[in-house]
Amino acid sequence: MKEVARHFEKMNLSKFKIDGIIPITHNSGCAQKTGGFSDKLLNKTIAGWLYNPNVVGAVVVGLGCEDVNIKSITSSLGSRSKLNKPLLESFNIQDAGGTKKAVNLGIKKVKKILSGLPDFNRVELPVSLLTVALNCGGSDAFSAITANPALGISGDILISHGGTIVLGETPECSGAEKLLSSRCVSENDRKKLKHIFSEWRNLAKKHGITMNDNLASGNIAGGISTILEKSLGAISKGGAAQIKQVVNYAEQIKKKGLIFMDTPGFDPVSVTGLVAGGCNLIAFTTGNGSVYGCSIAPTIKISTNSKLYKNLRNDIDIDAGKSLAKSGLIEVGREIYNFFIQVASGVRTCGEKQGFEIDGFVPWQLGETL
Repeated sequence: MKEVARHFEKMNLSKFKIDGIIPITHNSGCAQKTGGFSDKLLNKTIAGWLYNPNVVGAVVVGLGCEDVNIKSITSSLGSRSKLNKPLLESFNIQDAGGTKKAVNLGIKKVKKILSGLPDFNRVELPVSLLTVALNCGGSDAFSAITANPALGISGDILISHGGTIVLGETPECSGAEKLLSSRCVSENDRKKLKHIFSEWRNLAKKHGITMNDNLASGNIAGGISTILEKSLGAISKGGAAQIKQVVNYAEQIKKKGLIFMDTPGFDPVSVTGLVAGGCNLIAFTTGNGSVYGCSIAPTIKISTNSKLYKNLRNDIDIDAGKSLAKSGLIEVGREIYNFFIQVASGVRTCGEKQGFEIDGFVPWQLGETL
């Protein structure tokens, strides 16, 4: 698929009014129980990306003998099948007659989709259609003071206009689960949240680790001492709203407001699940610096300190560090919210301008590989 996408790099796609043609690849799909946990999770994640609001079409390419294929993926859609359906084509490399013929067939399939696209035109839409994934990576001691609470304020503003924000990274909320539980609207979600954290503790115990092992060397160098300290800062990204729905990894988000999704703390895996759930925009705070980008959902980078903003100026969109000097948290929160609207309206993020947001698809593989 990378070779197929490369064929279209020099093509002027503006006449089709799309942003680009990108390859999404993964390294699993076999050597696991068909219908097992890992198998279902991968199918659900791919299905979520195919039906993400930002995707208008896709060519699904398989080897031909793997367990995860177009049939298993479409069988995992669930209620997603009621959403606007992207233009889908599929084929197998074995049936095509090898890699070279598969590349040529892939190019033909993409051209077929391009010829079938409607005439896209920008129209004014309500901000309630925005579903923003919240994530933090390379956190430092300022994360809990500047960027994360400022992002929480922007999320509260979006929710007040009918929009949705999605908090994930369960291990990075460890120790703060009671605070999250008290914000759940329904008793079922409170029970689900309790079960999720219990499963994470069991997983950590099984592998002889603790939640504190979530801390990276960069987090420690940045001034974070324990997972509890990190967690209290991480949950502030969710603002002050009540939690309207608790969902599993890559599960379809069906409600508005603040949603909690069970994801790992590792950034690429976490964001992959959030985007599979339906997020069409990503807000990513960082203290030490991160260049993560998602190919199908614009990634807004927010620095916790002004030094990082100046050092990685081509990668960071908003400096939340200025909230410590001239601008307060509320003002920075409003700036982030306004940038949500700008990006949704076509303004490019720093990552998009550089063309680095070319993949970012890292499905969570928690289970057997036989």
